[in-house]
Amino acid sequence: MFKVIAGKYRHRLLETPSTNTIPSMGKVKEAIFSALSFSLINKKVLDLFAGSGALGIEALSRGALEATFIDNNFEAIKCINKNIYSLGITNAHVFQSDVISYLNNTTEKFDIILLDPPYDNTILYEETIKLIFKNNILSECGILVIECKNIIDMDKYNINYQRIKIYKHGIANIIIIWK
Repeated sequence: MFKVIAGKYRHRLLETPSTNTIPSMGKVKEAIFSALSFSLINKKVLDLFAGSGALGIEALSRGALEATFIDNNFEAIKCINKNIYSLGITNAHVFQSDVISYLNNTTEKFDIILLDPPYDNTILYEETIKLIFKNNILSECGILVIECKNIIDMDKYNINYQRIKIYKHGIANIIIIWK
């Protein structure tokens, strides 16, 4: 079990799926949301590879307008729905879907995208980042947050961004890109 760090649902416990998802650790979540700060207020958030939904729920707790959770694992989806229900969250959308399929079929735009795929799958990172920008999923002035093991060279994606910041916490790297 993990806790929501701050905001409306502060200190509330979140369940984690019994599968091999690895939730973002408290210090990593703290770093992400400290960097985002007031950028979350009234924003549409997309939590890809959502696992327990901890990142999207943290965003909602801190003032995001709504959050969409995507995961292809049934146990993860059950866990996200249970966490949302236990907190009384009504502004969340949960989809059991392969992330690549979702990104290829959605027409929605999001202000903040939280990307935390399995650390050992570099190809999945690359494909997901390419699709986010190719399909224009990130809104104008949007923010992409990537949690990864190895630093990703964003220059190879040939995307325009205003600013990029990289934080390191143990084996986790957090890359935040402001479009």
